[in-house]
Amino acid sequence: GASMSGDMIYKCWALHFIILTKFTCGEPLEHLLEEGEPFINTIAQSNDPNIYRLYLGLRQVILHLADKTEDGEGLDGNGFVEAEAYEQWRNGSFDAGVNWFSYLKMQTLYMDGDYEAAVKLGKQSEELLASNFGFWPMVKYYFYYSLALLGTYPDLSAAAEKKRLLDTVD
Repeated sequence: GASMSGDMIYKCWALHFIILTKFTCGEPLEHLLEEGEPFINTIAQSNDPNIYRLYLGLRQVILHLADKTEDGEGLDGNGFVEAEAYEQWRNGSFDAGVNWFSYLKMQTLYMDGDYEAAVKLGKQSEELLASNFGFWPMVKYYFYYSLALLGTYPDLSAAAEKKRLLDTVD
């Protein structure tokens, strides 16, 4: 395998995408947590801070959606600090990490019913969207951004605002 050939970074990305793909396909959260737990030490040993923080962020999203985080904790915890991760990814020009985690967070905000925060994050994420051109995370962006926009629809009062929102989603 990848460990035997020395390609530890490849192995870690593959482990991340195994859990991410299963998450995206709707596998039970408890199963993902159980399956992914042994990967943490392996990914930490890669000495690749980008994949390590991205994996910890994915894990925090899963823990949050499984109601296994403290109230008010947001997505920080268990070794993951969102602000530090964003800073590292931005300083290292790892735009994909910024995007991928932002899309996961936008999904989480939408599922929590915080449509305004999800829309705000979607608008912020738009500037780096091109860094994922042709990759499946773009689908996640448009899907959850559109759902979050539609979530704000009942709060809009002016017909022009409602039409603009529907035109954006269309």
